[in-house]
Amino acid sequence: MKFKLEMLLGIILLGSTASANICNRTLAVKHEIESVTKTSCDQITDKDLNAITHLELSGKEISTLKEGDFQGLPSLKVLRLSGNKLTSLPVNLFENLTSLEEISLEFNNISKIQLGTFAGLSRLTFLSLHYNNIRSIDAFAFRDLTSLESLAVSFNRLSRVEQNTFTGLTHLKKLNIRANPIYFLDERAFSDLGLLEVLDLTGLNAGSLHVDLFEKLINLNSLSLAAGVLRSLPTGIFRNQISLVELSLAENRLTELPLALKDLSILKYLNLEGNFISSLPPRGFGQMPRLQEVDLSNNLINDIPVGVFDVLESLDTLMLQGNKLTTLPPHLFRGLTSLRGANLDQNALTVIGNGVFEDLRPTAEVYLRGNNLDSDTVMRLKLKLGSRFYYK
Repeated sequence: MKFKLEMLLGIILLGSTASANICNRTLAVKHEIESVTKTSCDQITDKDLNAITHLELSGKEISTLKEGDFQGLPSLKVLRLSGNKLTSLPVNLFENLTSLEEISLEFNNISKIQLGTFAGLSRLTFLSLHYNNIRSIDAFAFRDLTSLESLAVSFNRLSRVEQNTFTGLTHLKKLNIRANPIYFLDERAFSDLGLLEVLDLTGLNAGSLHVDLFEKLINLNSLSLAAGVLRSLPTGIFRNQISLVELSLAENRLTELPLALKDLSILKYLNLEGNFISSLPPRGFGQMPRLQEVDLSNNLINDIPVGVFDVLESLDTLMLQGNKLTTLPPHLFRGLTSLRGANLDQNALTVIGNGVFEDLRPTAEVYLRGNNLDSDTVMRLKLKLGSRFYYK
């Protein structure tokens, strides 16, 4: 009888440890699970695994992972695998991690995201894949990530974004795909992303964009198209961006203020720095009355029309440094009742007329460093502006 009881107890104990199967997992995974549970791999039970909510596997020199490495972890919420040497991810690697909310895979060498890699991760809210070597993403690869709110695929090697690249990401709020050599964006690439609030497309290699590219992004409030090769924007591309308050078109190849901006009636921050704009149209900002910051620095602007900024009552900061201005129109700052600072450094100004700064608010600062103003102008501005005048 005693012998039978011992055998039965042994079978029960064997079942509770063997099912966990920790000793055969990738070495770094095994060590981390042992560390978290404070138990040797051959003694870890399913109950021990059920208690694990975080695994920190960053910087462990992991080059490969295998199917089953994360088996039996139903309570796992956070999995960090950044800073390793991974080149691929097995299709079923994250299978049955039904509680997982966050995966960090940045700073690896992953080259492709396959369909099924993230299957079943319906509670995942954060996924970071930036600083890898990703050249392609299978269609529908993210379709099961219906709770995902933040996705970073920046600093990779994607050249195309197809219609179904981001299909299924219906709750996504932030998408960062900056610093990819993307030359093709399907007009429906973002059609599933109706809740998106932040989109970073910095560094595009596309010279033009389809007029319907942002059609479904009615909740978008921040968009970066900076550091690209855009020469123009189609009129109407922002027709549905009723929530957009921040737009960067810095460091592109624009030669004029895009007419497409007329649809952005609640825009607050506009960055056009580092383009090739040579002139501004009269009333060019007339349909963006809520602008608080305008950056037109480092362009080729040689003339400012009278009244171009008149409607910008909320404008706080105006940056015009690094242009080719030789004169300034009278009453340049008329209507700018909120202006705190105007930067006109590094232009070609020599003489400034009497009425230019007439409408400045009493506390506004003016920067004119790097110009070649005559002595009379300097003296007059010092008397008028005092310590708010910055020159040389």
